[in-house]
Amino acid sequence: MFTYNKDGNNDLWLINKDGSGLTQLTKTPYHENAPVWSPDGKKIAFLSNKDGEWALYVMDAPALKLPPRQDVLIVEDISVSSEIAVIKEKLFYLAPRSRNQSNEEIKTALCMYDMKKKVESVLTNETENIRDFVVAPSGDRIAFRLENNSVRVINSDGKERVKIATENFYNELGLFTPDGKQFIFVSARPDDDGDGEMTYLDKLGIYSVNTDGKDLRQLEPPEFWTKILDISKDGSMILFSNKIDEIYRLYLFDMKNNKKIKIAENCAFGRFLMGDKKIYFTKEIPTDDGWLTESYVSDIDGANAQKFDRQPIYSDNGKKDNIEF
Repeated sequence: MFTYNKDGNNDLWLINKDGSGLTQLTKTPYHENAPVWSPDGKKIAFLSNKDGEWALYVMDAPALKLPPRQDVLIVEDISVSSEIAVIKEKLFYLAPRSRNQSNEEIKTALCMYDMKKKVESVLTNETENIRDFVVAPSGDRIAFRLENNSVRVINSDGKERVKIATENFYNELGLFTPDGKQFIFVSARPDDDGDGEMTYLDKLGIYSVNTDGKDLRQLEPPEFWTKILDISKDGSMILFSNKIDEIYRLYLFDMKNNKKIKIAENCAFGRFLMGDKKIYFTKEIPTDDGWLTESYVSDIDGANAQKFDRQPIYSDNGKKDNIEF
């Protein structure tokens, strides 16, 4: 499922794994963005500005023959830049929940909508401005970054709030381990470029911390443009990328053995596949006309990399193991 602007507005489209059955799900004079499947594959949540303001909607997922479509408005007034996370019939998103008298958006809150109870909960304080968030696989805990770049973890009921990264440094969100007990993130601790402040332009190290805020550890020393890409199902391996000598490189970090393995160069994207036995990654190849993106799958140590003509297509419910090439 994806969005495509064919007639001047973003609509939702669906295609089968083999490339057949291209179907336009929406055809409206307004935009539909950021579609996500529910875990059971029966619902689709998406953003739309059909009433002049961005809001969150849910529709039934199509069967083999499309039934009459019914969009259900569930949340009004949502941030257009917000991502949506759907876990166990809970929708997580960012929305303006504190406005001044001129109705300008001034504070963005982290919100959760319970699709069973049909109730929205605002999980953060109205005085805070939330930049982005990540939800643990269980859906019980959420990490979010404030405007001052500090990172906090909170339960999905808004309780047991813990600061896990201080505002004294520049921090970017990463991922929870599958058991939800640790959070992996990147942080600029020294001022590497000497401009007097720590930002994304400084070197970023990889850190792990327990979700109770204890046992902060540096896993990898700082390098430029470090990104956490994926964590294995058992939480023992991390895929990350960085930029050294103007070249992006993809690495696997083995947390059990404290070992780093280089997977590929000219590469800034990777995912674990097939029960963490394989790695899918893309490489940017320079050509006379610009850059060409190539897709590869390798063994877990980067060996036996095989090039594919197209990217893997995930199953309808987004489970990573159900893929085809």
